[in-house]
Amino acid sequence: ERATHAMRELSPRLQLATSAARIGVWDWNLSDGALVWDETMHRLYHTTPDSFVGLYDGWLAALHPEDAAAAEAGGQAAARGESDFNTTFRIVLPDGATRHLRAAAAVDRDSVTGKPVRVVGVNWDITEQRAAELALVEANSLLVERSVQADAANKAKSMFLANMSHEIRTPLNAI
Repeated sequence: ERATHAMRELSPRLQLATSAARIGVWDWNLSDGALVWDETMHRLYHTTPDSFVGLYDGWLAALHPEDAAAAEAGGQAAARGESDFNTTFRIVLPDGATRHLRAAAAVDRDSVTGKPVRVVGVNWDITEQRAAELALVEANSLLVERSVQADAANKAKSMFLANMSHEIRTPLNAI
């Protein structure tokens, strides 16, 4: 009874924390394929509970075509109980925009058979983080390119000064 009470007290706090952090929580029942999303998941995917089909296929339909195979392979490996689900992928929103998401999940197993029965996980948007990482990579590439150009300019200057010094000293030595 004490554990049940503790869980009831914990649930609203977890909901508040995940909502504040914009972390969506999902629960995939492996026996019937039902996929339950919380409100934040619907916000991440720009869906509503009425428009979302509530099945694994609904999630698959949102995946970016280039990321779908790898994301699905990770989901299926989790469903078979081979690994937890821990990956990043892109989704295509209903308006055509692309977002980068991070996902992590754990597999729940039947206490008697040990067989996987459900996967419970979270998603959060990392689009801005990806954009910042890309900007840093581009800035670093630009710095490297400018450094190479500066080195080349410095070598050219050194060669010019060495040649000019030689050209000036040769006639002066004759004098």
